[in-house]
Amino acid sequence: MVLSMQVRSALETKVSKERIGVEVDKMLCSASPLTCVGLLRDVSLFASVFLPDEMPKMDPLEFEIEEAPTRCSATLSKFLSTLESSELSLPKELRRIGLFASLLRPFGGRNVYTAESKPNRPVTVASHIIRHCLKLRGRDADEVNNIHICLTKIENASFVQNRVSLGRLVRESKELLPTVLLLAQSQNEDISAEKIQRTITEMRLEHAASLRPLLNGKQVMKLLPKLPKGPKMGEVCPSRPGFQKKTFTPQSLEL
Repeated sequence: MVLSMQVRSALETKVSKERIGVEVDKMLCSASPLTCVGLLRDVSLFASVFLPDEMPKMDPLEFEIEEAPTRCSATLSKFLSTLESSELSLPKELRRIGLFASLLRPFGGRNVYTAESKPNRPVTVASHIIRHCLKLRGRDADEVNNIHICLTKIENASFVQNRVSLGRLVRESKELLPTVLLLAQSQNEDISAEKIQRTITEMRLEHAASLRPLLNGKQVMKLLPKLPKGPKMGEVCPSRPGFQKKTFTPQSLEL
């Protein structure tokens, strides 16, 4: 079944983005999210919902834009299969944000460009879709972005042997960690979310997200008075938690 151009045009111009976002949210949280997305694809409405005509210029994709519905459905399907087979379970909200992250994963790492775009603050395609095409919460966009960024750091199964890298993942993903691990597993069969979770516990990194730096910014400036503020300070400060995760145990840090 193919809807007429008039119907698709009406969807883009006469139905509010907020209403579309509410319905998409309900679809993904339903008992059959993959079926719902498949229906949007089959009636040629996927692009009208997620990639409307007013979509700003974006980075080149690794695939033709016409393939987006199929690719997004595929990543969503793999994530759902992983959820069903995994020993890890996700609370309702983490499952919801994971569904959005998996659906929009094919756009990961790609940015959009508008007149308001700032070079030092790029806007990802996924964020633009959530904020502007679906008019959902800004927090949803931020969490999907964070998941996509964290996924790029889990390159292979050997990743879990690096305590600093693993601790950094825990720190940056925070409460989204289980979602990140399950989505990573759905994309790479050599990665086991359960194994990584066990390793995190064995390495005593489960509290890394709340790790406090041994020295704050003022203390660093006192010790290094000639260190210029700005980028140089930024280079020094992020390295402190990594050093702590490599050198100390949670007990010594009184976490």
